[in-house]
Amino acid sequence: MPRNRWAGALGVLAGVLLLVQAVAVLFDDPSGTQIVLETVCALLGCALLVQSVDGLRVFNRNAKRR
Repeated sequence: MPRNRWAGALGVLAGVLLLVQAVAVLFDDPSGTQIVLETVCALLGCALLVQSVDGLRVFNRNAKRR
């Protein structure tokens, strides 16, 4: 879970950038090794995106309770 809203927003941005970069490389006729590395980057981007969005959701839920 991110420490604050800004860290969560930066995590979302980083996750999206990792996904975009991986997709861009995969459309550029990569070699076998590049396919594996970009797939790992895409999975890390998805994990970072999900974790950050979930953390921001928790922050918003806590803010409504106060």
